[in-house]
Amino acid sequence: MKLNADGLALLKHFESCLKPTSRGTFEAYPDPGYGWNVATIGWGTVQYENGAKVKHGDEITQARADELLEWEINEKIFGKKGKTPEDDIPGVVDLVKVPLTENQASALIVFAYNVGIFALKRSTLLRKLNAKDYAGAAAQFGVWNKSNGKVLKGLIRRRAAERALFEK
Repeated sequence: MKLNADGLALLKHFESCLKPTSRGTFEAYPDPGYGWNVATIGWGTVQYENGAKVKHGDEITQARADELLEWEINEKIFGKKGKTPEDDIPGVVDLVKVPLTENQASALIVFAYNVGIFALKRSTLLRKLNAKDYAGAAAQFGVWNKSNGKVLKGLIRRRAAERALFEK
């Protein structure tokens, strides 16, 4: 399982690094749904590899944003082993029990990148997919259009694009 070029382009379109500062760095910015309660940086990063949360005032270079993107994609695909089995975080590869096309896998990775692996794990989307109801799973992308209880136009567009990739 991997993120293909179409999936990466989709992810970067919706998780854009914003405009660099005059110093050529990228500053943390508030999440559209949660504001500064969920500070974000680079390609949608909210937490660094060491577990520290992104905070207001953080700055990174483009190279660092790209490193974090690669780390997060790999974590979403393959998961992360914790110190104990209870600390393990599954990846998309662990959760999906049915065959996927490259585009279906990429759409799920992009979706999990945004909503988080635990949201995917508990979702009707995954339940339908694992029951081999591919059409039902595709229809579930549009359900995920809210952040902090508010429907966001950007999420409506994003979910439509993820569904289109899934069905391609």
